[in-house]
Amino acid sequence: MFDLSNIIEIERKSGQWHDVSEKKQVSGLIIDYSISYSNIGNWLIQVKAAITLPKVVISAPWSSKTYNISNQLKSKSVIFQKSDFNENYYNPIGIGYLKEERFHISYISEEKEIPSEFLKYFQIKKYQDVKQKYSPKFNNKFVCVCGATDYQKMAYSFIIQRIFPVLE
Repeated sequence: MFDLSNIIEIERKSGQWHDVSEKKQVSGLIIDYSISYSNIGNWLIQVKAAITLPKVVISAPWSSKTYNISNQLKSKSVIFQKSDFNENYYNPIGIGYLKEERFHISYISEEKEIPSEFLKYFQIKKYQDVKQKYSPKFNNKFVCVCGATDYQKMAYSFIIQRIFPVLE
């Protein structure tokens, strides 16, 4: 069974990266995690926590898999943002799927669709419960919530939302 214990921290350092949404270089903490699981192969998951921005970006820059979908996943990310109501961070739960060999995301609005892994490791809330001025795109969608420095959980969220649904 795949769970948090399968995610191993391999390096923690300060660094810089280009934030696409901000269109500028940002500085912060970069944590590399290694995961290895029989069905999905070996992956490097990178967590980037910006110093000046209230968000954490998770991506997968490397994989032992060389399938077309693995290459698509390397360009996808999950972003945890600070809640407007407390110090926690949240991410809309978006489960990946394939359509005509292309990766897509479906955001969850029905409680019964929430993967059990999220119920085990995260608080689950509605989007409007974490954001004051919310986007209609995510209105009434579910989000997973964790502490601002729960980086391993954030990496786990990326794996459950992006990698497992299309490779397991």
